[in-house]
Amino acid sequence: MNPHIAEISAIREALKWLRRHNMDDLINESDCQIMINALKENRNDLSDFGLLVQD
Repeated sequence: MNPHIAEISAIREALKWLRRHNMDDLINESDCQIMINALKENRNDLSDFGLLVQD
């Protein structure tokens, strides 16, 4: 598995869990600049990684 896909998948699952437990205020930290930029920007990236970020 691509490391970027693994990291965005983990973040996605964590966000789902937080939403289910009504936790809204959070800070996401990562040592991956690509991940930080992808989460901040609103791009139409149709790669597997981009689709996971958009989800």
